[in-house]
Amino acid sequence: MPNRPRRWRISIRWSLFINLLLLVVLISGSLLAYSLAGARRAVRRFSVSIIEEAAAKAQDRLGRFFAPVTTSIGIVRDFGEIGTFSPSDPRRAGEILIPVLAAIPQMSAANTGDQRGDALLVVKRKTEWLSISKRGKGQQADWAQVDERGAVLKSWRQELDFDPRSRPWYKLVDAGASESTIYWTAPYGFVPTGDPGITAAVRVVGPKEPYILAFDVLLEDLSDFAQSIEVSPKGKTFVLTEDLRLLAPPAGMGTDARGLLLSPAAESGIPLVAESVQLWREQPGLEPFQFTQDGATWWCGFRPYALSEGQRFWIGVLVPEEDVLGETRRERVALLYLTVGALLVAVLMALVLSRSYSAPLGRLVEHSTRLQRLETSQEVRVPSRLNEVRQLADAQENMRRALDSFARYVPIEVVRELLDRGEAATIGARSAEVTVLFTDIVGFTAISESMSAADLTQHMSSYFDEVLAVLQSHGATVDKFIGDAVMAFWGAPHALDNHSRPAVEAVLEIRQRLGKANQAWMAQGLPALQTRFGLASGTVAVGNIGAHHRLSYTVLGDPVNLAHRLEALNPKFGSWVLADERVRSAAGDDFAWRDVDPVEIKGKAGLTRIFELLGRK
Repeated sequence: MPNRPRRWRISIRWSLFINLLLLVVLISGSLLAYSLAGARRAVRRFSVSIIEEAAAKAQDRLGRFFAPVTTSIGIVRDFGEIGTFSPSDPRRAGEILIPVLAAIPQMSAANTGDQRGDALLVVKRKTEWLSISKRGKGQQADWAQVDERGAVLKSWRQELDFDPRSRPWYKLVDAGASESTIYWTAPYGFVPTGDPGITAAVRVVGPKEPYILAFDVLLEDLSDFAQSIEVSPKGKTFVLTEDLRLLAPPAGMGTDARGLLLSPAAESGIPLVAESVQLWREQPGLEPFQFTQDGATWWCGFRPYALSEGQRFWIGVLVPEEDVLGETRRERVALLYLTVGALLVAVLMALVLSRSYSAPLGRLVEHSTRLQRLETSQEVRVPSRLNEVRQLADAQENMRRALDSFARYVPIEVVRELLDRGEAATIGARSAEVTVLFTDIVGFTAISESMSAADLTQHMSSYFDEVLAVLQSHGATVDKFIGDAVMAFWGAPHALDNHSRPAVEAVLEIRQRLGKANQAWMAQGLPALQTRFGLASGTVAVGNIGAHHRLSYTVLGDPVNLAHRLEALNPKFGSWVLADERVRSAAGDDFAWRDVDPVEIKGKAGLTRIFELLGRK
């Protein structure tokens, strides 16, 4: 008797022990990995929510900072247009401007200027008010010290080197197209103090001649702005100009906040700000991002604040990851203990198992053989008191149900044929003559917006029931659903001598059934689902397309693109069904067609003859 090679064997007990242990390790490891990934996602979500909330608070604070100025200059402009306010009457102008400047702490001065160079300035100082009126190109100006009611306390003449026409606010408004728009300058240093500020200006068309009204706003108060925004225990907020200069430095950085106003962020001496701004400029869009600074991980996000047309600021929010990691760390420790405990229990369970599994396992093998042949009609039943055997039986039953459910997506006969031909598990395609169909619902976006998700899902389920019933009855292979659209084809995997005729028959029947269904749906208060179709025939590559770990049985080729584009051309010609010349010729003479003008199809050379399907003759 010849010597047979001795095969390595292992008992069921030890096989079960090892595999159960490996299974528990795999599941526990997956749960641990998933938990860690979930924790990272939670950290990101929480950090982003903190950034969004802080940015919203900052936008609100900025709005409250600048809104009084916008409102006040609008009121004074209205006074000027009706003649109540006029720069030519400095005393009356002071009575109007001084209360406005006194009521808004961040406003430091009001200015007017016209084309002749005439100017009126009302300046707020710590202990006094100055009203300065200048006429023409000369240097002499009328100066007056006034009280809070505008009454003159002292007046004199003194030179003033000031031409309003050279000021940024005058040039900005003078170049503007709109007379009613309030313009804001970019932040700059006021002359002669150098204090950082910004100016709001508007054109005033008064009873005499037009002039420009401007309010100067000091930005020193914004240096305290970032310190008042609650972010997180160690989070920070700052504000930048459009050209990335600091308007509001972050709090707690150990630097002179006021001394940093209008300094470039990259040269501010605050590494956290400089690096976050540099990385932000390299990021596409406004998505929050993560970076590391001095060993600490930070989340950063920027949001715009539009002060006026062409003038906006950027709000930066910084959140250290350690502010949101406390709870997730505790969850990681708890999960680690849970994983270790599960492994210990698995070892004990595997060691005490000593019964025979051959009979129930044999039954399971029989069921596995049937499932391999895709025979899913017989329910899996394996009587046993062993939990593991029952679990295997339940798993096979779930597999049977899954395969049975899979048959609802792809006809089981198609899957069997692909298995028999070896196309089910490998990438590969062959050439075949097919007819391709694309459908699309008219106005589906508006319909979906008008319905709840549950109602829309139920409505579309009824719609697809109607469409798929017809397609399957006419031997179509339903390729995929693309939102509300359906792609199907005839001629594969089963070859057909004339695949265009059943495609045309299916389209006509779908239209007929949808016509009745739409009437019923409208009677129920549901929107009608009007559908357009595109048909094209030709040679395609059909088979398993995709990646090694995920395949799709589909078709690729010019007819697919053509059918899709024909469906999209229906609105242009007022049609519901468009087909190419090959479909029209192959379908036979039992159908009525309208010869549509030859069209140029994107991606195809020359013109393509297309036809509208009208119905049966």
